[in-house]
Amino acid sequence: VWTMMFHPQLGVLNYLLSLVGLPPQLWVFNPTTVIPSLVLVETWQWTPLVMLIVLGGIAAIPTEPYESAQIDGANFWQVFRFITLPLIMPFLFIAGMIRMIDAVKSFDIIFAITQGWPGSASETFNVYLYSVAFVYCDLGYGSAIAVVFFLLIVALAALLLYLRTRLLWPSRLGSEA
Repeated sequence: VWTMMFHPQLGVLNYLLSLVGLPPQLWVFNPTTVIPSLVLVETWQWTPLVMLIVLGGIAAIPTEPYESAQIDGANFWQVFRFITLPLIMPFLFIAGMIRMIDAVKSFDIIFAITQGWPGSASETFNVYLYSVAFVYCDLGYGSAIAVVFFLLIVALAALLLYLRTRLLWPSRLGSEA
């Protein structure tokens, strides 16, 4: 659907631009606009998951801190900054971690819409891996790239989990004496 929407002559996005008097764009056929166009598609696809995670976090917040803040006379901004945001921060972090890992290993949307074109402007690690292994039939080198890519994803996930434990839930050893 997005491939049709991005079409230079028949796409609905260029039609909408023409309604407001703007010239048509090449979207995924221009090296300068291909990445923002793909980011738009990824955002459109994954925003519902992120919102479900965040809304689940908001639903899990107890009402007592809000009642205490209302008694203390806190305004909306103070309640959001000092109660809501810190309590949903673990959920935001998990949603961000899932999205970051998925964005690094994104292949399907990029390959379906651009196949790494124009030139190599949208060629990611995964598209390069696919090209090496299946277009150029170098399965050994492709397998080596896949192993390195897997190790990078594992290292990124471990780093993010480490940061989560260090930043969101600091150690309280010695404070409960």
